[in-house]
Amino acid sequence: MMQLSPRQLRDVARVAVQTAVATAAVFAFMRWQALPHESWAIISALFTIKLSSDSALGTGVGRITGALIGSAIGLGAAHLFNGPYEVLISVVAASTLANMIGTVRSGLTYASVAAAVVALSADAALGDALYRALAVMIGAAAALAASFLVWPEWGRQRALRAIADALEDCRDLADASFRSLLEGRPADRRGVAARFNGNYEKADSATGETRFLPRLRGGAPLRDYLMAVDRLWHGIILLDRAAIGRLNGYDRNDLDDLREALAANWKALSAYLDVLGIALRQRARRPPSAQEVVRSIREAERIARQRLEARKEAGAERTIPLAALCFALGELAGNVEEVSARHSTHREGRAAQPAATGKNEAFGGAAMPRRG
Repeated sequence: MMQLSPRQLRDVARVAVQTAVATAAVFAFMRWQALPHESWAIISALFTIKLSSDSALGTGVGRITGALIGSAIGLGAAHLFNGPYEVLISVVAASTLANMIGTVRSGLTYASVAAAVVALSADAALGDALYRALAVMIGAAAALAASFLVWPEWGRQRALRAIADALEDCRDLADASFRSLLEGRPADRRGVAARFNGNYEKADSATGETRFLPRLRGGAPLRDYLMAVDRLWHGIILLDRAAIGRLNGYDRNDLDDLREALAANWKALSAYLDVLGIALRQRARRPPSAQEVVRSIREAERIARQRLEARKEAGAERTIPLAALCFALGELAGNVEEVSARHSTHREGRAAQPAATGKNEAFGGAAMPRRG
């Protein structure tokens, strides 16, 4: 049996309540006004109810607008063409034009349905076709009202929760990476990447549908902030690869001088990501400071580079794992700085610039590509 999380159960309950209210309102209104096509109105309402009020707004407005545009196109085509093949020509012309509009504006895809239905109707049935379009608009309007007035949830709330979940996944991977570095044995990473990808996709979808306040309290667009979290994840992946090198290629004395600094990194980064996730869920106005985290990681990077230079001067052959660790720490510090900057210093639509250079100084300054 499928197990639902408390959050999923809440979503199911909310959609159920909104659906019940919308369908009851549609049914009552259609009966009160003695309007035909109750089923079309109810179906339209069912297809308009979404997980967030923002998403329902886009769907509902698109359905109402599409019904109006499609009806106008179908009505024009039905009266424009005459002759033995007038119905065929009218349907083809109306459907083609309306579908072209739906291709350019995906929210208006219903225009092609309304256009075809109206164009197919002979003069005697034309009024019935227009009543059908009216029923669709009534259903969409009722669903919109239910989404906004009955237990509403905004896309911004869903996006912030999903981003906070993704930050928890970043913390879990960082914990596994630091554990491998400090303890020299494999850590369990099963499921962390899959969880992050799932939460990232949820956040990306929720961010895309957010129409009301699609920004953090500091001003940064949610999309920019999500991309900064994605880069943080990939920065931690670099650290994880360096941790795997710890198991396979480090000299046994490489990390002796780094042990205390790396332990401090682990503690500071884990605590920061925990508090940051809480701040997002509670929509706190002031995010936690990242200064201590960045200072700790920069100090570990400095010690690692000193160790790397000493090994190079001594003619050591296996320096790549240590160089990879230097690079990973430098990138990670820059990623944390970027996340913090986008949360707190964004102004007037201009995103704060990431502090990381994206260059691997340990490997001669070659630029490192990042997935955006």
